Amino acid sequence: SYKDEIMSLEGGFGMHDTARAREYHLDGILNGIDIEEWDPSKDPHISHPYSAANMTNKTGCKQTLQFLLGLEQKPDTPIVAFIGRLAPQKGVDLIEQILGWLLAGDHLGVTGDVQLVMMGSGDGHYCEFLKNAEAYNKGRVVGYVGFTPEMEHKIIAGADILIMPSKYEPCGLPQMYAQRY
Repeated sequence: SYKDEIMSLEGGFGMHDTARAREYHLDGILNGIDIEEWDPSKDPHISHPYSAANMTNKTGCKQTLQFLLGLEQKPDTPIVAFIGRLAPQKGVDLIEQILGWLLAGDHLGVTGDVQLVMMGSGDGHYCEFLKNAEAYNKGRVVGYVGFTPEMEHKIIAGADILIMPSKYEPCGLPQMYAQRY
């Protein structure tokens, strides 16, 4: 649990002794989302509303996302998405390390047939990584530096896979949004 994590040497970042000393006062507060705002059947930000009972319009959301972001129109190619703050904590460095492998594939079954959409703002190094990743992989990678709630909805609705390589965090909101879409 997050409580256990912040009491550890690795997760407490210098505050672990204080957290341990006050363990009986610690509790976890779970994240939650507005399920009305994050409902793909009523979302005003997406092009093709859909529901768990009828997923046919999800394809339309994917096609719209590919068009809006300048990705190749490839309905059978999975879109992998990352939405988050551009900081080491969020694991952006891990995406940076595996980008070449992800796009090229390997002999173990990774085909390289993928599109990657990354959206966020933060550390200058990672902003440059997003820009360069897109510049060198036009049509396959989008590095959206910045953030808008409308684009977040479009990405979540159109993506096939959400990656959140966060190094430490109990639960992020994009994961919860993606579960609804």
